[in-house]
Amino acid sequence: MKALNIATFQKKSINNRHSNTIEKANKRANWLLKRIVLHIIWGVINLAALIYFSTIITGTPWEFFFLAFGIIYCTAYWIIASKIFDKLIGDEIENISK
Repeated sequence: MKALNIATFQKKSINNRHSNTIEKANKRANWLLKRIVLHIIWGVINLAALIYFSTIITGTPWEFFFLAFGIIYCTAYWIIASKIFDKLIGDEIENISK
């Protein structure tokens, strides 16, 4: 009888580990999907704003400042986007490993 209980316990333990692994993979896939969708939306908004403001500023004295700001913003784009997305969807990658 004890052998049967030990075998049942081991089987449940293996199933729990397997379901935890699947759950972690699902959370990671869900997090990555959210992040990809947010990057696409954020990119479309940024491109629309870039096109709009560039048509307004072209030919004015502010053109140089717009170009300088655009270069600075483009270099910091991924850092800014990552910080915003971590606030929106949470940093689940760290929580998955626990």
